[in-house]
Amino acid sequence: MERATEIELFDFGQLLVRNSLISEAALEECLEAQREVSRRGMDVIPRLGELLVARGYLTEEQVVTALSQQEMAILFCPRCEVQVNVPQRDDVREVRCIRCRGTLIVPREPRDVKVSEDSIIFISREPVPSEVEEASRESWRRFGKYTLINEIGRGGAGVVHRAWDHYLNQFVALKRIHPEPPAGRRTRTGIEDRS
Repeated sequence: MERATEIELFDFGQLLVRNSLISEAALEECLEAQREVSRRGMDVIPRLGELLVARGYLTEEQVVTALSQQEMAILFCPRCEVQVNVPQRDDVREVRCIRCRGTLIVPREPRDVKVSEDSIIFISREPVPSEVEEASRESWRRFGKYTLINEIGRGGAGVVHRAWDHYLNQFVALKRIHPEPPAGRRTRTGIEDRS
């Protein structure tokens, strides 16, 4: 499971504060609880909505409503029994579970706002762009769930590519960190790299 960043949680929290659903003090209390879990090195950090419900500041229905204001929805995989926060997109005809590839559905009731998985697969109504299809034919351009399209930036630490994310069905910027080459290793150009 990927860890949610405090910035993402803060944005959700500020939405709740702006809508007078929680106080600044309740938000700070729950953010501090997340920081404490992180300091302990635990892999699963409870979501802000989960903490607010557990502490009695919000109802599960209020969390669902606030997520919809962020154009997010809670979907459920009936096979794996996981829930995910999913951004709503007009081009998506189906959202699939990353674990079993089954179709995610809207839960009948928001009985449990715990989100236990962040990764999803979007099935778009739109065809994959032709430049992605073409680039995918070259094995060196395929990198996990990404297809590298073109380089858009380079620096001392790595290279940034415009890439296609096959799970999200959209273009992304993907930074790949340069590995440190062993001393005297030859590069693709045949010139010895002594850096």
